[in-house]
Amino acid sequence: MKNKISALTFILGIGILAASCFAPEKTFTKEFEETFTGIKEIEIEGRFLEVSYEGKEGEEDVFLDAYLEAPESSELDIRYRKSGSKLKIEVVGDASISGWNFGKNLNGFISLTGPDHIKLNVVGHSGSIDVMNVIHKDINLQVNSGSIKASELEVDNIRLKASSGSIKGEGLYGKIYCEVNSGSLSLREVEGDIEAKGSSGNLKFEEIEGKVDAKINSGSIKLTNVEKIGELSASSGSIKAINSGLSESTSLTANSGSVNIQTNSDLGGFNYELSATSGSLKVGDHSSGKKLEIDNQSQHTIKGKVTSGSLKISN
Repeated sequence: MKNKISALTFILGIGILAASCFAPEKTFTKEFEETFTGIKEIEIEGRFLEVSYEGKEGEEDVFLDAYLEAPESSELDIRYRKSGSKLKIEVVGDASISGWNFGKNLNGFISLTGPDHIKLNVVGHSGSIDVMNVIHKDINLQVNSGSIKASELEVDNIRLKASSGSIKGEGLYGKIYCEVNSGSLSLREVEGDIEAKGSSGNLKFEEIEGKVDAKINSGSIKLTNVEKIGELSASSGSIKAINSGLSESTSLTANSGSVNIQTNSDLGGFNYELSATSGSLKVGDHSSGKKLEIDNQSQHTIKGKVTSGSLKISN
C-alpha cells in the first residue's frame, strides 16, 4: 500500500511540475510616447524589436512611439536618454530566459519620425530595421538574424550588415558598404559605388549608376543594368551580368562555377587576359580552352580566371 501511495505521489508531483512548466507566464505591456527637440544624432539598440525611422523634410522634433510586450520575469524595458544633441534608445533586461513559450511572448516596436538631416546608428539582433528619407554623411544599420530595409537615403557613407538575414535597399545615393554572412542582399536604383561581400547567399544589384565590387564564398552574384563592373569573385557559385558595363577595374574570378557577362560596352575597347584550369573561355567570337589573350591596343585590360567552369563575355 505504501508503495502505491508513493508512486501516486510521485506521479502527481510530476504532473504538477509539468503543468507549471507549460503554463503560460504572465506578460506585461508598456507603451511609450515622447517628443525630443534639438536632436542631431540617434543611436538605437533594438535587439528583438522592429525598429523604424522616417525622416521628414522640414521636421525639427523627433517623435518616439514604442510598444513592448514581454514576460514579467524578463524585466525587459525600453530606455532612452538625451545627451546634448544625441538621443540613445535601448532595450534592456533579460531576453534569453528559456521556456517553451517564452519567445512567443516577446513583441513590440520602436517607431521614430523626425528630421531628414540626421545621423543614425541602429543595431538589432533578431528584429527588423526600416529606415527611409535620411540625409547625412554617415549611416550604420546592423542586424544579426533580422532584416534591413533602407530607402531614399542621401548619405555619403552607407554601411549595411546582416549576419544571417536579409538586406534590401532602394533609392540610395552615396557610397555603400554592405555585408551578409548567410542571407540575401538586394540593392536597386543606386547612385554611387558599392562594395559588397557575403559568406553564403545571393547578392543582387539592379539599376546602379556606379561601380559594383562584390565577393561571395558560396552563392551567386547577379548584376542588371549596372554602369560599371568592378571586381567580382565567387569561390563556389555563379556570376551573371545583364546589360552592364565593363570598366578599367573589371576583374572576374570563380573557383567552381560559371561567369556570364552580357555587356553594353564595346568589346574592342579592352584587352583581355583570361584563364581556365578546367573549363571554357569566350569573348565575343573568340574562344579558347585554358588561356585567352586578346590585345586590342587598349589602355585597359579585363582579367578573369575560372578554376572549374566557364567564363563568357558578350554583347
